[in-house]
Amino acid sequence: MKFQARNNHLINWPEYPLLRITCCFILGIYLSDKVSFSLQYILMYSFTLCSAIVFMTIAFKHSRLVIRTLSAIILLIGISLGVLRGNLQKGINHSHHYQKYLQKENYLTGRVLSEPKQKKRVSTTLEILQINGETSTGKLLVYFGKGDSLINYQIGDVLNIVGNVQILKDNSNPRAFNYKDHLKFKGIDYQIFLKDGKHKLINENRASPITMTAVKIRQWALAIFENRLKDQDQLATASAMVLGYKDYLSEDLYASFSETGAVHVLAVSGLHVGIICMIFIVFFDRFKSETRIFKAIKLITLLFAVWTYAMVTGASPAVLRSAVMFSLILIGRLWFKGANIYNILAFSALLILLYDPYLLFQLSFQFSYLALISIIYFQPHIEKLYETKHWITTKIWQLTSVSIAAQILIFPISIYYFNKFPTYFILSGVAAVFLATFILGWGILLLSLNNVPGIGDIIAIGYSKLLEGFIQIIEGIQSLPFNNIEGVYISERSVIILYILIGIIMFIISLKPRQYKDVFHKRLTRKRISKLILASCILLLLCNSILYSYRVYNHKELIVYDISKDTAIDIFCGNTLYTIQSKSIDTKKLDFASKSYRIYNGNPMENPLDNYVVDGNRHLILDDNGSMIFNSKHLLFADKVNLENALPCKSDVLFVVNKTEILPYKLLENHSTLLVVLDNSLSYKIKNQWIKECEKRGIEVHDIRKDGVFRM
Repeated sequence: MKFQARNNHLINWPEYPLLRITCCFILGIYLSDKVSFSLQYILMYSFTLCSAIVFMTIAFKHSRLVIRTLSAIILLIGISLGVLRGNLQKGINHSHHYQKYLQKENYLTGRVLSEPKQKKRVSTTLEILQINGETSTGKLLVYFGKGDSLINYQIGDVLNIVGNVQILKDNSNPRAFNYKDHLKFKGIDYQIFLKDGKHKLINENRASPITMTAVKIRQWALAIFENRLKDQDQLATASAMVLGYKDYLSEDLYASFSETGAVHVLAVSGLHVGIICMIFIVFFDRFKSETRIFKAIKLITLLFAVWTYAMVTGASPAVLRSAVMFSLILIGRLWFKGANIYNILAFSALLILLYDPYLLFQLSFQFSYLALISIIYFQPHIEKLYETKHWITTKIWQLTSVSIAAQILIFPISIYYFNKFPTYFILSGVAAVFLATFILGWGILLLSLNNVPGIGDIIAIGYSKLLEGFIQIIEGIQSLPFNNIEGVYISERSVIILYILIGIIMFIISLKPRQYKDVFHKRLTRKRISKLILASCILLLLCNSILYSYRVYNHKELIVYDISKDTAIDIFCGNTLYTIQSKSIDTKKLDFASKSYRIYNGNPMENPLDNYVVDGNRHLILDDNGSMIFNSKHLLFADKVNLENALPCKSDVLFVVNKTEILPYKLLENHSTLLVVLDNSLSYKIKNQWIKECEKRGIEVHDIRKDGVFRM
């Protein structure tokens, strides 16, 4: 298992033109999402740069300064093209997007793009073809009525639907997962909740032949697994690892893989396509021929295997991306001798992002490319650190070095997105990668020989035992103490600094021994710059940590979260967290809304806020009648009020929360307030009474459902 590539040093930039252009193109896509650009401005800017290239090429042919200037202009054009492609991908900007024709009630025709999924409601995605008689474009998230749980639409079916189209709602909880942003990068900005029966099939199977073939092949493969694997966890694992089908995964099984750092094997991606390539490469390596005919047969066979596997898995975007990436790697490395691996990877990324620039924001895209680059660069260096003599220990060490190498470029964004780090990632990585090869190969063997009498039965029994052992290993690693470092916060700024730091380390590693000693030589300017950047990154990380600790210690805030049908209030007082929650609140729902923000603020221990709590720094005082002083503000909690006791005359904020049914006029007759906060736990009737009473008295209202979280 050798990942050493020719020309893999990242020093001589002129050898990496595609890598430089792709990096600039990626920067342009990122900017297009963060900043609004006029299409006319981008085109004019690009035309000006192209004109400058033509003029300078004609006027100055051999000047080194001109060549460098032209290189800089080409990179700027790469950025502008990235911005342009990112803007063009925004479906809502298209002249015929359906949102331009929206009415109160809409009649839409659309093609089913994804398999309907059953949760609380059946949902799918439609590609809109027509709205209210107007030809249109765009994607729409569709939720069917609760009585339509037995619908069986397929990808490619064309439907007529009727209903009120709504813009997707933001998740107002700070730092929580925002489903609206997630769907935005898939080109979906609107949703519709259909009433029972407000949909009709008008055409079947109108998808492309390739898509329909891929869907049917995966359905055939799923049927074989369902028939052969009776254990639900084994079926779920095989379906996810071989076919990329995750609907069978239970929450407990997924948690086992997630907490051990092996969750990547459940998503068909570059690892799985790479294993398919490796199986065939091992076979072809037995033949020593180097003729062009043999190379052509080898290349065609490998490409056929890659794309056949992509079809078996249903041709999902993640698999197609990996198939494109490995196809270009195979062509470049097998047919073009000496092709640079980083240029090949950059070219594959460029092609994929030209097709869909929003793939850049998908975790699978980021993890796939970062892991592969990390393995290609770091694995050979790590493997050299320890020499083994026996072939078994050599293979184990190679797998270990792959697991370690893959984490180097992944761990910054892994911690940033998930706020945790698996302690035993080396152990789980070795087990997962090693056994994934057999699970994938055996699974394909079962699909191929399923109908052969006797042989299919033997393969199925062996496959079941293999899956059982794999699941037990993962669950065993999960049961080890301290299997996760949880509650780790890392800022965007720290992620950037970490990648700069890793880049400098990669530069130093790539130097020859003599050059390495010269990094700290005072007379060498370039090496001194590297030394300065390295020290600066470490200093900046330290400063970031100090600033984070200072911010957490001085943080004082009250926040009412946006949680459906429940109350969740956090009161941060430095390193102490007080909470007010519904007694029956679901833990998963609470974590979804608040966990990321709590981690952002130091992940303090929860302290239920009971009566007569006095914070040591006098930031917080609560009495037995729902009255509180926080940050010099007088607060009152209606659910704790006893109308038979004396009430304070006034408050700055009145919180009507925790499913209280106290009537507004009874409380407001003897109490005045500047602001009333109504959370989502209140019944529709009680909330309306409070809104009307506050309007009558001229009191400002903050409705969590409508206005989002409340923070003070």
